[in-house]
Amino acid sequence: MLLEEIMIKRILSVVALLVLSTTLSAQALLVDLSPVSGDVNGYPGSTVGWGYTATNDSLIDWILLTASDFSPLPSWGAYQDFIPVNFVLLAPAGNPGDSWTESFNVLTQTGVGSFLIDSLANPGDTATGNISISFDRYDGDPTIGGNYLGTGTAQASASVTVDAVPEPSTFFLLGGGLAGLLWVRRKSRSVV
Repeated sequence: MLLEEIMIKRILSVVALLVLSTTLSAQALLVDLSPVSGDVNGYPGSTVGWGYTATNDSLIDWILLTASDFSPLPSWGAYQDFIPVNFVLLAPAGNPGDSWTESFNVLTQTGVGSFLIDSLANPGDTATGNISISFDRYDGDPTIGGNYLGTGTAQASASVTVDAVPEPSTFFLLGGGLAGLLWVRRKSRSVV
């Protein structure tokens, strides 16, 4: 009877360790987009995009960001992934380097990615979906020999809306008003 009790305790201990290790390395990546709403706007033919903050909430896993995607992708736009351009490795939660923030810049290809709005897109068109960031998990820093544990994906809601391009008459009215103000100002200076 004593032998059976010892075996049961050992089995329960192993199960508890497995559950604990799975809990510690469960969903490891939290993603917040910039703008916080995930909503971006642009004119037909323009490029818009998102900055992001990625935070590792696992207590034991190292996280390497590998790719991003916007889906569902509408017919009037194209998504470009910036994640592979920038090597981002996150340390386990509570350690220096457990979070990374990048603002969007299309020229330097920073941020999570960009969305090119087709020049023939209709004002008011909106694509609502998710930005998904794929990552690899490691049991230590992979740059110094950490072992690969698997992959994961984190998502954040995002949308792209096509704005109407201001009509040329608006530019002419604005330009005419500015020219008139400058003429009045010049005239008032020459009278004094």
